[in-house]
Amino acid sequence: MLLSFSAGARRCIGEYFSFIEMQMHLAVLAPRFALRQVTDSGHGVELDPAVNLRSRASIHLQVSPRNRLPESIAGITPGVALKP
Repeated sequence: MLLSFSAGARRCIGEYFSFIEMQMHLAVLAPRFALRQVTDSGHGVELDPAVNLRSRASIHLQVSPRNRLPESIAGITPGVALKP
């Protein structure tokens, strides 16, 4: 849960919608881009388990467009409603 939505009896009514919307954006954009970790050292990612699982140091990524899209989403254009 993000604290920006508060908690308790006065929770934001748009919280659920925003999480679903975020997942939809990610589902459309993720197959279109490739992520590659950019590091100066050969060390892996060291995790810091606390309330949330996070890395001890920053993780730098390089984003590049994919040359080919998977067949399942090749015809989908972001922001355009699909026909039923």
